[in-house]
Amino acid sequence: MKNDDKNIDVSFALDGSSVKCALTGDWTIKSVAAVESKIDDFFSDNKVSSISIDCSQIDSLDESGLAVFVGNRFVDENAVDVRLTGVPEKYKWLKAIYELDDEPEEPEKVSGFNSAMTVFGEKIMLVLDDTRRQTAYFGEIFSISSKALFNPKSVRWKDFLKVIEKAGYDALPIIIIIGFLFGLILAFQSAMPMKQFGAEIYIINLVSLTLFRELGPLLTAIIFAARSGAAFTAEIGTMKINEEIDALESMGLQPTLFLALPKILAGTILVPFLTLFMNVFGLIGTALVMSGMGYGLQVFMIQAAKYTKMSDFMWGETKAVFFGFIVASIGCYRGLNTKEGPGAVGDSTTASVVTSIIMLIVADGLFAVVAYFLGI
Repeated sequence: MKNDDKNIDVSFALDGSSVKCALTGDWTIKSVAAVESKIDDFFSDNKVSSISIDCSQIDSLDESGLAVFVGNRFVDENAVDVRLTGVPEKYKWLKAIYELDDEPEEPEKVSGFNSAMTVFGEKIMLVLDDTRRQTAYFGEIFSISSKALFNPKSVRWKDFLKVIEKAGYDALPIIIIIGFLFGLILAFQSAMPMKQFGAEIYIINLVSLTLFRELGPLLTAIIFAARSGAAFTAEIGTMKINEEIDALESMGLQPTLFLALPKILAGTILVPFLTLFMNVFGLIGTALVMSGMGYGLQVFMIQAAKYTKMSDFMWGETKAVFFGFIVASIGCYRGLNTKEGPGAVGDSTTASVVTSIIMLIVADGLFAVVAYFLGI
């Protein structure tokens, strides 16, 4: 349906109860009267639930031009949904007057390959941005730690002691159980190949070196990440959701110093301490298996002391110090960067554990390379 007036024109395309209106010409108070009756006739003859108005071809537009649709009595009586498309930039202010929304544009169709590459590129950008944030965060940690050396009172030592209790003392049972069982498993798994060569006694050497240099600190750090690192993230993340961290910042307090530093210091100290228990009870489990093979405790102690050096033990403890720092730092970082939403804390906790384990493996690989070139 079109109007003959050369300055204003409207066409209707009815699709069920929805209609698309295409406007052309001068839609201002001077000319809308020419089409107002035709618009009224269309609405009176057709049951319409939604209107999409295309304004891309208009010459001019004002409140009256939209009022013939928005203020139409048929539109008001039937609560018709009115949306605009193609509104020129200079007329977009009119949408705010009538509280109108834009018609959602259909997403551009892309091929499967292009879509996959787009998703891949977005993931890469997220990883790079997260790496940049982590680098800045670790720089802040080192800066705050150096200042704390000269001003120990700035550290919340009560929180530090609480973390020592919860993440250290309370974690001893699981560390002891896993260490003991792991020693049993390693001894039994090593027994079969060693037995073929009559070298069962060297199981002691194998398990001792493996625990002290590699599996003791690494397994302890992974348990610490799953148990305490995740708890750090959940605690700080909940504070972030509840805007408690914003309150700290408004009071001039640094969240990293106030919340993260006590946990990071505790984690750096605790993982070597827990690694010691992991190693000891791993050896106890191995000794139990060896006693069943006919090697007494005295033989076990002599063989372990003969082939396991203090440097092996200290190398593992050195790794544990760095592992503890990595896990505690990442746990606090993920908590401080928790996003909004009902599942945000869970997402941050998952990211904390996954990132910690990946970083532990990377750090362990770097330690292996260093040990190889230093001949340790």
